[in-house]
Amino acid sequence: MSLIEAQKGMTDLLPCSDQCGGVYETYSFSQNDTEVVVTVPLPSGTTAKQVRVEIGTTKLLIALLKPPSGAAEP
Repeated sequence: MSLIEAQKGMTDLLPCSDQCGGVYETYSFSQNDTEVVVTVPLPSGTTAKQVRVEIGTTKLLIALLKPPSGAAEP
């Protein structure tokens, strides 16, 4: 089954730009045939323990649990 056939009936797909990616207010992404790269800016000083990341088959969750003290917005 081709990728296009697998996507038939899906209503929540994001349209691809010429580079198959996009830049949005809170994140950006790019993709090719083998990988997807998601970039989420975080406040300076953020540690791994302050970020929650969940990767599922149908969703990606990235959350800042507690901003670094005195951190400015990214």
